[in-house]
Amino acid sequence: MTDLMTAARPYVNALNQLNADKSWLDFLAKLETLLLHAQLRKLLLSDIVSIQDKLELLASILQDFNAQQQNFVHIILLQGKLQAIPQILKLFKNIHYKKTKKLKLKITSANSYTKAFEAKLRKAVRARGYLDASFELEQDSSLIAGALVKIEDRVLDGSVKQQLTALYQQIKG
Repeated sequence: MTDLMTAARPYVNALNQLNADKSWLDFLAKLETLLLHAQLRKLLLSDIVSIQDKLELLASILQDFNAQQQNFVHIILLQGKLQAIPQILKLFKNIHYKKTKKLKLKITSANSYTKAFEAKLRKAVRARGYLDASFELEQDSSLIAGALVKIEDRVLDGSVKQQLTALYQQIKG
């Protein structure tokens, strides 16, 4: 699995440089679905079947198989990396999501916020590849100090209140 993920990265980087859009996500998902079919997978991974025959087969199945996609698959077939399609899809989905998704952040802190702080947050979000972010900023003095950050469905608790609770639990045993 790790080897396939490593093998997938250069292809994803190439797609990223092409500014590949959602149509590529759909295309890669179709390829992944085709590879789930045992007999078709065996045929596409076979050394006996020529690359040209494999491309023609895929073109007959995938009716909207454009020239760039055909070149992409041709290179993957030449390099024997067709089995990395699921990993390519997974990595490309992640990059595409970051480029098109507006990240939602809810930040609760013991202190009030400034516009400069929000600008730093926005810059940090863009530096990580996201298009933009919406911020919901709250003040809660019960946190003592630090902050509680909710990013989509993840929560990062860096509040002193949480740290004190964790310390109490360790001492309590």
